[in-house]
Parts: sequence; C-alpha cells; structure tokens
Amino acid sequence: MKVLVTGAAGTIGRRVLFELSARGHELRALDVGSLKNRLRARRSPRQIGWVWGDVRSRATVDDAVAGVDAIIHLAAVLPPRAYEATVEAISVNLDGAQTVTEAAVAMRRPVIFIYTSSAAVYGVTQAQKPPVRPHQPAFATDEYTRAKLCVEEILRNAPLSWVILRLSHVPILGMRMPHRVMFEIPLDNRMELLHADDAALAIVNALESENCRRRMLLIGGGQTCQVLYKDYLAQALSAMGLAMPPDRAFSTQYHYSDWLDTAESERLLHYQRHSFADIMQSVEQNGRRLRPLALALTPLLGPALTRFSPYV
Repeated sequence: MKVLVTGAAGTIGRRVLFELSARGHELRALDVGSLKNRLRARRSPRQIGWVWGDVRSRATVDDAVAGVDAIIHLAAVLPPRAYEATVEAISVNLDGAQTVTEAAVAMRRPVIFIYTSSAAVYGVTQAQKPPVRPHQPAFATDEYTRAKLCVEEILRNAPLSWVILRLSHVPILGMRMPHRVMFEIPLDNRMELLHADDAALAIVNALESENCRRRMLLIGGGQTCQVLYKDYLAQALSAMGLAMPPDRAFSTQYHYSDWLDTAESERLLHYQRHSFADIMQSVEQNGRRLRPLALALTPLLGPALTRFSPYV
C-alpha cells in the first residue's frame, strides 16, 4: 500500500514511518522543511519520499497525495503552543486538515484516511464517574477542540474510508523545557497516558484493519496508564533530577483529561504494550545525558520552576 503520512517528522509520525516501513508499505512523508525536521528525516527509513511544505498549501498537498492509497494525517499544532498561537493553530489544524481531505477526495479513487483527533473533545469530566466512554457527548471548549471536532465532521461527510482516533495524552519521552501549562492541571486530576510507540501501533493497525472503517475509536494506554497528575508529574520531574513544586503552585480548576474506556479499540487494534512504569522508564533513559547537569543545577532550577507558576 502506498501511504502518505503528514506531520511525519513529529514524535508519533516518526514512529508511524518505522512501523509502516517494517510492514513493507511504500511511504511518502509530508512536513515543514525546518532544519530540525530535515535532520530527523535522515534518521528515518531510507526508502521514504519526503515532501517538504505546508499542509495548508493545496499545490504541495496535491503533489504529496498523488497516487496514494492511504493518508495518515498527523500534522497539527498541539497544546501548549495551540493556546499561545491560536491563529496559526486554527489555520493548521482546521484549514490544513480540510486541504488534505479535499485533495484526497479530488483524486476520485478509494482512499483510507486516518485522522488523529483528541480525547480533549469530551471537555472536563472529572466530576463524572470514570472512565470516559467513546460515544459520550463531545463539545468544543476552546479553539483547539473546536478545530478537532470540525475536522471530524468534515471527514464524516466525505466520500472516504475514514477512521477517527481520539488520542489521550502522549508524553514526550525525554527531558523537555518546563512550561507554564504544567501548573494549570490540578494535582488530583485523572489522566491517561499513551506511549508514543503504542500510539503509532494503533494508527498503523487501524490502517490495516477492515473492521475500523468509518469508525471513531478512543486510543489510550489502558488501565496500567491511568494515573493522577501528581504521580505523573512527580516521576517526570524526578527523572530530570527535580523535586515537585508545592501544592499551592497548581490550579484547582479541573482539566479536560481523564481515564478512558479503550476496551473496544484494544480489542480491534491490540496496541497497548506499555505501562505507566514503562513510559517513565523511557523518559528517564532518554534524558540520562542531561540528568547530571540538571542535578548540578537543582538548587537553582527548583525555586525557578516554582516561580514559573502563575499561582505563586
């Protein structure tokens, strides 16, 4: 099968490319041609045809989709940047996805279209008994979730063989710069993590499964990845040699993450391979080169991290 992956240089995209390559698919990859992405492309399977450009450009997208049998659309501006660059996020997340969809329809041939949406479209559900069920009402709470739901509706009305995957939180498997958004989630907020490798496996299995056509599925790590935010953050910071900020540094307003009912998606896709402990181990292993530096700077970084909070 000839497959186009958009956003192919991203965290999930690169893993999707390796999974597809291992299964013998013919690959084409589309992403913006930044230096970072071009360096990542050098570490990708060699047989990939890279197209450098913007998903909002119809000419670029037409070149990228030409002759493909399937499209895996991952290109998006994700939180927290989606909250800071709202205009860009709407343009990429909505207009870009619509451009790719229209180009796929214009080919007038059978095309499988895999779209990665977000479990954030269920809003704040912490007051409800978990888990979130796949067909609970979804609604927009901000521009990011509004764009996701708009694209889902566009796909449902398109003459394509689509699959919509609403993903839970996929953490970066390594050290990253702290962001103010980390303080906007209450410490006792439920959240479900998803290992990037498991996300890629779910996407590729959905592509190859006839039973997933024109269906929406919830994708999360499963019960072994269902944690409270304080447990996730404490272990992630510990992996970087940092201590938890005080409780008063965090919001008390619940966030739109929660535990998910992924029984159906796991039955169909068999993708849940990593536990919360596995995810934290990956974070620690991938960040081990920077850990000595972080430990040496702990006396400075600890107080600085707390002052980063808008609640202190």
